[in-house]
Amino acid sequence: MNNSDEYDLIVIGAGMAGVAAANKCGAAGWRVAIVDALPYGGTCALRGCDPKKILRRGVEIVDAARLMEGKGIDPSGLKINWSDLMAHKRGFTDPVPDKMEKGLTGNGVETLHGAARFTGTNTLEVDGQPYQSKRFLIAAGAIPRPVSFTGADLMIDSTDFLNLETLPKRILFVGGGFVSFEFAHIAARAGVKPIIIDRGARPLSAFDPDLVEMLIARSAAVGVDLRRETEIVSITASDVGFAVIEGKVAASNMLKEQKIVPDYSGIPTAVFTVPELARVGMLEAEAKEAGHDVDVRFTDTGGWYSNYRIGETSAAAKVLVDKSDGKILGAHLFGPEYGELINFFGLAIKMGLTAKQLKSMTAVYPSVGSDLGSLI
Repeated sequence: MNNSDEYDLIVIGAGMAGVAAANKCGAAGWRVAIVDALPYGGTCALRGCDPKKILRRGVEIVDAARLMEGKGIDPSGLKINWSDLMAHKRGFTDPVPDKMEKGLTGNGVETLHGAARFTGTNTLEVDGQPYQSKRFLIAAGAIPRPVSFTGADLMIDSTDFLNLETLPKRILFVGGGFVSFEFAHIAARAGVKPIIIDRGARPLSAFDPDLVEMLIARSAAVGVDLRRETEIVSITASDVGFAVIEGKVAASNMLKEQKIVPDYSGIPTAVFTVPELARVGMLEAEAKEAGHDVDVRFTDTGGWYSNYRIGETSAAAKVLVDKSDGKILGAHLFGPEYGELINFFGLAIKMGLTAKQLKSMTAVYPSVGSDLGSLI
């Protein structure tokens, strides 16, 4: 292999981060290749965030109708047709790999398919074919952590769940994290009896504990059975189962020969149950441990107009404000459309706005956004 065959950059992993970096460097004139053994698009577009929220839309419709029972809507007979909903999901996911590749080639990026293996400091092989590059960006994502109990091979992972053609009568979710709660809420509204097993005392430990308990109560109301401090010993068979930001920063670092760390401040996250649980910034305990004099502003919004309108009674917000300067330290929301509302708090934290400044925003009324000022 001679120098004329050398790439400026080879990206390993064609998910959102890898594709963003490859497109940016390719558009800048670099000779770039990207490789993945799986279809282009990565977890978010094909096996995670996006298809999950398409399935959630069916759940939203069913839940919304049930909440309005006796208030002008008769939900009897309303149910999820899982086969049709999965077909709707595939209508989005199936075209993604081809669209991704066309976008990459349009920026001059060479698209490779297969398993990559490093063979030297500046060389790798893709299914036996050698390639040489000045730089490599590893954006291969993650895989589920293996478990060692007997019968673990009988379990499926989140990717398999998103491809189920039919649903069983019961599903056991192992672990009290994002995926278990989101999928359990989908399954419950689709007529399945879901059970979540968590070995700890408090699931969703990265979120505000008070709002998590509200979510757990709401989950129980729709049929999600949570079992805490429980561990699986064995399973037997029965006949009766931030990426784009990081990619762009990595590309800029390579193009400009610098070492900038992504700014994660003000980046919200959410558990897309129905309703959703969202957070940004510090937890209450974290803020106090960091030495802040914290003004905790908790509001039960279950009776507010925006929730009364749709029949939801379980909703709340907790906003943490630094008493010394009025800046927002964290925001924690549980309720319908709060996955959107949390973005305002994220922007405020990112820009260093005070609670008073954020409160001064005039929102469209009546909208969920118009609740913002009353939460601060």
